[in-house]
Formats: sequence, structure tokens, C-alpha cells
Amino acid sequence: MLGTLLWLYLTPLFLLDADTAEAPPVLEKNKARETDKDKEKMTAADETSPAQLQSHDLEKTMLQEVWVHLHDFPKCFQSLVIFHNPDTYPHYSQKSQFKSYIASRGAATTQPSVVGSTNSAASGKLPESSGATHMQGSYEKCCDFLFVDNLLPTEILISFSALVHWGGTKDENKECVSRAGVLTAQPFSWKSIESQLPWIHIQTSACKAAILSLPPGRHVFRIHMMAPLGFHLQVCSMAPFVFGGEEEVMPHLDKESLRFSQQALLVLRALGGVVSSFSDPQELPSASRVLEEALCPPLHSKVANREHWRVFNEAVYHMFCSVLGRKLTSEELFAVQALTGDPIAQYSNTKDTDTPSADGAPEVSSKRQATEQEKQAATILQAGWKGYLVREILRAAKPGSEENQKVSQTLLEMWASVESDAEKHAESLLRYMITNNEQTMELFPCKEDEWTRITFADYSVPVPETTNSWMLIFREVFHVSKPLLLVPKMYSPLRNCLLHVINNETGEELPRVFNRVEPRIYTPNKAGYTFLAEAYSEDTPVIGGKWRMRLIGSQHPLPQLAREAPASTFAVKQFKGYYVPNEKNIICRHAVKVTCDHVATVQFQTSNANVHIKLSILDHEKEVASNQGKGHVIIPIYCFSASNGVLNPLVYKVKVKRNQTGLSLSLIFLT
Repeated sequence: MLGTLLWLYLTPLFLLDADTAEAPPVLEKNKARETDKDKEKMTAADETSPAQLQSHDLEKTMLQEVWVHLHDFPKCFQSLVIFHNPDTYPHYSQKSQFKSYIASRGAATTQPSVVGSTNSAASGKLPESSGATHMQGSYEKCCDFLFVDNLLPTEILISFSALVHWGGTKDENKECVSRAGVLTAQPFSWKSIESQLPWIHIQTSACKAAILSLPPGRHVFRIHMMAPLGFHLQVCSMAPFVFGGEEEVMPHLDKESLRFSQQALLVLRALGGVVSSFSDPQELPSASRVLEEALCPPLHSKVANREHWRVFNEAVYHMFCSVLGRKLTSEELFAVQALTGDPIAQYSNTKDTDTPSADGAPEVSSKRQATEQEKQAATILQAGWKGYLVREILRAAKPGSEENQKVSQTLLEMWASVESDAEKHAESLLRYMITNNEQTMELFPCKEDEWTRITFADYSVPVPETTNSWMLIFREVFHVSKPLLLVPKMYSPLRNCLLHVINNETGEELPRVFNRVEPRIYTPNKAGYTFLAEAYSEDTPVIGGKWRMRLIGSQHPLPQLAREAPASTFAVKQFKGYYVPNEKNIICRHAVKVTCDHVATVQFQTSNANVHIKLSILDHEKEVASNQGKGHVIIPIYCFSASNGVLNPLVYKVKVKRNQTGLSLSLIFLT
């Protein structure tokens, strides 16, 4: 049965069980016809020999109708070909990309180019020497992204058709087998540099399809497509999805996932049930149990359980303040304390600064140390006030009392503002809990969706038009308000572009992986972080273009620019000369005089790309900054101080392999 091709039409007929199945009317008619034919055959069989009768009975037994369950039916074949109709899927997307060979009469070479794409998308890689899509080797390559967010399991049909060179001879046919089209779909996150194993791998020289089965939740897949001459991709599903480049997919990841929103609404509705039944002694206990089930408190530790409820109480107070757009009044604050049973919320509502009293009472100096008697008195007052407040809260939380009626009315008035935009405030409530308690996320099933959640901001500057092969494109300082995971990403019209990130507090440059700054946690500091981009144009003139940097983080707020807009022009001072061999292998020394503090970038390069260089900045013959390179070296950032008026010379040391090596030195100062 190897290589058998089955044209299979799936109908409800195969869903019938072998024991309880009843034949459809069409089959009943066919059976009646077969019965008449059998009678005619039996009449003719009376005139036949016994050997012929035996052969006829054996053939009838082999052709006897047998009902097979649908799950067992495919097991009868080694190869099944199932045809899918894209028109039956409500959600559909496609992408095509081909080569065109333009041959001229006077040249035998061919020039590949992209001639068509039904779904253009920006790839995650740096564009090469121009903004157009470039060929890599002899294959047509493309990278797109697939975004799915669903509360139910999802099945996505991916059909990949590859256009290959079939060949005319045996050798060409053998070659085309090893150069088939390939498609891979692997989970992807912009916050990680780890490559995941592909969930789908299609390799074909014609057309092939596969089903991508996904569990409930939010998923992002990076789809790589590669074919010698071109390809055509079809993506179909019964559930909504987004297929395209980064610009189409990334904006959807800034929103909360459907499972997150569902869990947040579940918590908010449970809290609303407590508010609505706060004065009902029969409904309040059941509403409180529903709220507890929705919050999924940890049961393995009393400390974790107590911390979980503390953060939830703070989140409720924060939500009401956000809804009303102001601080809570004393009645509203007491109502929230009665709702949560937590008197601690009062301290977050009192942030008044010390002001002199109106009656002229003397101000107490903050530098004076409190005596032991004053500390003991304050402790007694605080304990007494807390005990009184707890008793008032317990009395107000008891249905039937006069205080409970007032608190219930206040809560209902506040809750009406919450219900005006329930989804927004529900997400804010749950997000506050997760932000202030990392263990909270582990309690909910939506924790798996956080891996793909991102937020981003773009900063762009024009590429300077210059004849120099090296140029400084971007240099700005960003400040971080709180620790967050950050990934910088570049989009440049220049092929050779490198990004540096320097911690201004320590002067250290953050490490890179494959010439890309690795994802890491950025912690707040006073001096901030400098992001610097340099580019090399390979001695070809640069004609305009836009350079863009995208900061990708896991949450808001992202790092803030130190100024209103990034600078795009720099003051450049350049020195050129020739190296004269000497015992100390010193190429040159230059003195820099400054009248005010200057932040500068120093770059040095030689005409021989194999020369090992060490670039140093000396202050009174003491090395304060240095860097090493091969044929090219850069000190990304250094602040020249004008405290002494003059700095000692810059010293460049280089080991050369030839007697003369042309060199070029560029000192770039930010104006």
C-alpha cells in the first residue's frame, strides 16, 4: 500500500459506530438494487457448475460491506491526502514571494529581485545595504510572525507551497531534492534571545500542509520560510489570529491577554457581589466565599496568604482612587477599610507634608532624636487608635447596624463609577496585585501569557549624509525609574550598524550577544544609561534615510529620554596621518583642550584591517579610559572635564605588520 493516494471525502457517514450504525437512504436504495441483482445471479447460478458457485460465494464474502469507525479508518492506509478548502475558514491570510530572472541579451547573468508579496511585512533583522528585501544565497527567505489569543484550544492550518527547480537531467533532479522549500514555526518572544524548538517543520518541493494545535492562551510564533525560487503560504483558522511582520503583531502584545482579562473580570465581579450584598446578612457570606475562590489565595503558607490579601486590599484602595481621580474622603476611606477589613489603607491616603500650624505652635525639628518616653507614648497612642479603628471597622462590616447601612450606601455610590468601565478597572486591579507581589502571577492560569507581553517605544533620527566611511548616528541618555526588563532593537538602512549601551554610573558597557545588546534588568541610577549607535558604510556615500531604535520592555513605564527630542547632529573633528614605525609602537599623541565639560566619542581606524589597536585616554599619564580593536576601535563615551582647563594628550598604541599604515582619527563632540 506504499504510495497509495486516497481521495477522502469526510462526511457524517464515517462517524457512525460499527454496532449501532444505520445505513442512509441512499445506501438503502443501493442495497435494494443489489438484492435484485443477487436474485438474478442466483437464478443464473442454478445453471452453473458447483466450482463456479464456490468461486462466486468466496468473492461475495470478500466484498461484503463493513462499517469502520472514523478513528480506525485512517489506520487502514499508510498514506492519506486530505484536501482543505480555505473558503470554509472564517479567518484566512496568505503571503507570496517569488524571484524574477531578468536576462539581457548582452549578459548571461541573472539578477534576482522580489516581484510580489500579498502580505508585506518587516522582518526582525537589520536591513542590509538598502531598504529593500535582499537575497541570501540562492534561496528566497522570509520571516513573519503569527499571533493567536484564544480562551479555547486553537487549530491553525498552515499550507506551504514551494517553487523549486525540478531540473532536466538526473544530476539536476538529485540536486533539487536537497534544495526543497522549508517552513518552520517556533515560539518566540522579543524579551528573550533563547531559540525555541519548532512546533512545525515542513519540507517539500511541491505543496504540503500541517495543523498547528495550540492550547488556550496567547501565543506568538516566528515563521521562517525558505525556497529556491519562491513560495506561497496560506494560514487558515476558525479562530481569529494576526499574521504579518513586527509592525502588525507587536501592537497587539501591549494589551492584556484574554485569559488575563477574564481572570480580572472574575475578581472584579466577585468584589462587586460583596459590595452589593454588604448589608445583606444572608448573601454576604456566600459572596465572600466567591471572592476568595476568584482570588486563588495560596494555602501552603500563612505568611504568603497574609501577604496576598494585603496586596489585594491595597489594590482595591488604589483602584477606587484611580476611578475617582482623587484621594478618598474620610467616609470613602472608612468604607473601603470596612470592605477589606484592613485599617492599614489609611496610611497610604495621608501624604501631607509638614506645614507650620495656624495657631503659631512651634515646629518640631526633624533632626532631633525622640526620647524613650516619647517613643513609648507614641506606641501607646498608636495601639489605642488602631484598636478603636478596628472595632469601628468590625461594627461597620456587620450587616444590620446603622454604620453598615451608611458604609453600604457609600460603597454602592463608588461602585457605580467602577462599572462605567469595568474591564479597564478590572485589569488595573489585577495588574497592581501582580506588580507588587511576584508570587501572585503563579496563582492564575494566565501566568503563561506574560512571556509574550511587551510594551515598546520608538526613537528615530535621520542618517547623516557624509562621505566618511564611519559615522555616529545616535547618542542619548535614558533614565530608568524602576527595575525593568529591557531589550533595545535597531532598524537601520545601513548594513553595518552597532549599538552600545553604557551604564553611566559605573562606566561599563553592557554585554552583547551576536552584536546585539542582550536582554537584561535595568536598575535605576542617577546618571542613567547612554545608548550609542555607530555605523560603517564601506566607503560608499550615504544618501539620507531614517535610523530607528525600539526599546522593548515588559511593563510601563519605559526609560525616559533625558531631553525632549534626540539630537541628530554632532560636531566632528578629524585627524589623518601615517604611521612611522618606532620601538614603542605608538602611532600618535593628541592633546585636547576644553573650556567646558564635553561628552565625546572617540573613534580610530587604520587602512589595514588586520592591525591590532589599543586606544587610550590619559590624564596626567594615568589611563582613565581605553579600548582595543582590530582595524577599528571606539571609546563610546567619555566626559572631558574642564576643571583643570587642559587634559594631557590622548595616546594611541598600535601593533603593525607593515612599515607604513594610513590612519584616520575622529574626535566627535556633542554640541
